[in-house]
Amino acid sequence: MVIHERSYRGFGLAQLVHRARLTRVLRLVGDLTLPEAGTLADLGCSNGFIISQLKNNVFRNKDYRYFGFDHSRELLAAARQKKIEGATFHHMDLNKVDLTWNNQFDAVMCLETLEHVGDYRSALQNVVSMCRPGGSIIISIPNERGLPGILKYFARKLLRRRAYRDFFAHQSELKYIRHLFFALPIEGFRDRATAGWGPHLGFDWKVFREHLLATYVSNSALQMVSESSSFLKFNLFYVLTKADVPESAGAEHSSDP
Repeated sequence: MVIHERSYRGFGLAQLVHRARLTRVLRLVGDLTLPEAGTLADLGCSNGFIISQLKNNVFRNKDYRYFGFDHSRELLAAARQKKIEGATFHHMDLNKVDLTWNNQFDAVMCLETLEHVGDYRSALQNVVSMCRPGGSIIISIPNERGLPGILKYFARKLLRRRAYRDFFAHQSELKYIRHLFFALPIEGFRDRATAGWGPHLGFDWKVFREHLLATYVSNSALQMVSESSSFLKFNLFYVLTKADVPESAGAEHSSDP
């Protein structure tokens, strides 16, 4: 079981990058226009570390309830052991559209999670549907294309054993590297039908952004508040608000090419 909280400790390059990303997320949440009392959902909550940071910093003077969602029951158990006041944790498979929590939350976060989901289009539909009309959404994703993708690709190979598991068992690793060097699209290397939660490889932020804009922003289901990136564009951040009336967008997302 990977406890992502550990990636924020220490003084290695990866830890410094993760802490800088956390600082950015806390600032983005702090800049949201939110009620003094409300609800926040974190999709891909791991062991609840980000929720604990928000409660102790951004929301320390607010009356909020926190809902963490993750596919790993082990991580959910670890989150519950933290006994974060006002927080509950729930199992969810983001690969499947689930309207159980439709229009429930004042703020919905999905941080460094969509790249691991086989069908991120379904996952994004969950993110949008769970946010109440007029609420706020924060999404962060990695940039695996071009120079950032090249640097990450070789760094993981150097630092981790079996960094990519069986990702290249049935496809060319050299072809993937070529696509990185020439900043070519990489989503074709992913299996959208997979039920698993795989590595970052093949997650194409440009294709994701096009889907986000075409499915939700262009028809005003969501309004883009801000787009930003981290140092060297390693990570991308989107802040959005949901229309004041429930959206109908996204229901046909599975028909995308």
